Amino acid sequence: MKKLTSKILAITIGIIIMVGSIPALASEGASLRVVEPFDFESILRSEEYKNIVTTEERTAALQVPAEVYQNMTTEALLQTVLTHPLMLYVHFANTYRDGFLALYDQHPIFAELATRNDFSSAVANELVYQSTTLIGRGDLSSPDILYLKILIAQPEMTTMLETREIEMLTDIVLEVHDKYIRSEVKGDCSTTSRPMFHQFIPGTGRSGGNSIIFL
Repeated sequence: MKKLTSKILAITIGIIIMVGSIPALASEGASLRVVEPFDFESILRSEEYKNIVTTEERTAALQVPAEVYQNMTTEALLQTVLTHPLMLYVHFANTYRDGFLALYDQHPIFAELATRNDFSSAVANELVYQSTTLIGRGDLSSPDILYLKILIAQPEMTTMLETREIEMLTDIVLEVHDKYIRSEVKGDCSTTSRPMFHQFIPGTGRSGGNSIIFL
């Protein structure tokens, strides 16, 4: 019964992702030309960056130009957010929420991502890809999964989502958790690599929108 339920959930998620992404591709695909994530590595390797000593200078140096991120596909923009060097700071803030807000207030790429019509399908695709890839090698400790969960737990990122999109993302996160548990039972995962899975519940965001509560 559990296998059948899992298969039905996987098929349902696939259909929702496909249906949800088609209108966005039609409306945004023609105008968005930047298909690669922003190259932070070249900045990090530069002598100018190595000589930075203040947080303000570091924040300014790692800004993505508006003319770049506004023309990125949603997939490229999501990867830019996930690979932003300062995402690491969420681990050192008092809470993930505090860490996210510091980044959100200083880097417009987060607000831009939240406005995209295909934001939920891009996140869903990435969650499925990450969990499937990591299950194959017996590890679900990728920071990308944690960062994706942090993103969809913030009302600033999900206030524009419809209820069906919230439910889809919640189901995927729970499915990722179930995959981990099943793999650990089989002995495929080390207990030391257990990620921090949290409870995601549909909630009410600002401006009458939806959000997911991150516990």
